[in-house]
Amino acid sequence: MYGAPGDAAAPPDAAVLAAFGVADIAPVRLVGGRGMTWRAGPVVLRPHDEAAVTDWRAAVLDGLDDTPAFRTPRPVRTTTGAWRAGEWEA
Repeated sequence: MYGAPGDAAAPPDAAVLAAFGVADIAPVRLVGGRGMTWRAGPVVLRPHDEAAVTDWRAAVLDGLDDTPAFRTPRPVRTTTGAWRAGEWEA
């Protein structure tokens, strides 16, 4: 879907940034991984793997409690409450 690991991915577009509430923040590519992850202020965005998988994973992670023994990044909803905007998740 995204090409071979190491291929450069374009940053999320203005509509995606607006959907995640960071329209006025220029995305910056994060180092490491497949090179397809971007940070826009407090939000980290990456192309989603597959809609159904992304939605399931986000719902599970969102429902987990943070404890001193277990912490995990929380998915970010769009301004409409969805877990995805275009081909992106946060």
